[in-house]
Amino acid sequence: MNYLYAYLALGVLVLLVLLIDNRRSDSARLAGSSPIMDALHPERKTLRYRILSGLVAPALTAVGVMLLWPFGLAMKLQDMAKQRDRVKREEADTFKLKPSDLLERMSLADIAHRELVYDPLGAAPQVPFGHAHAAWQKFTDTLQPGDEIWRFSAQRTLSSGSQEHRLGYAIKRQGQIGAYFVNHNRRTSAQVLANE
Repeated sequence: MNYLYAYLALGVLVLLVLLIDNRRSDSARLAGSSPIMDALHPERKTLRYRILSGLVAPALTAVGVMLLWPFGLAMKLQDMAKQRDRVKREEADTFKLKPSDLLERMSLADIAHRELVYDPLGAAPQVPFGHAHAAWQKFTDTLQPGDEIWRFSAQRTLSSGSQEHRLGYAIKRQGQIGAYFVNHNRRTSAQVLANE
């Protein structure tokens, strides 16, 4: 009989942990009462719906978790492992320039001449980088005395197996690569690479 009490006590503990975790998550806030959800689902205003969603469903869930807590715990641990793997993949895929990606040092005048957009139809403004000119101006506004601008070409293999190729300009400050401006970004999926 002591094993049953211990099993149920662990079930209550798991239930409390899951409730606290659910309260902290965004999905719990989204599922709450909101005018948009009420407009999309008018049945939410009925007494039957409120009783089912506010009393019956939580009670059945609590009993289910207390009785079958090993499965719920296993599912939660599996979800946490997937989330940890996703974070690792995102960190691995974070774009960082390496010194070997830098091709040549350039002046602002050379870049303006090189990247001048000429659109015969007049859809893009005839300025460096066309529609991205405001972003380029914002980038160059961060330049400090002694900074260098380098043209770069960086190719990476992402965790998904696809290739990413970026071209642009980076600020080199006191020998360190700082901010960068990407004006070309091309990603080739792993499936396309396998077919080549």
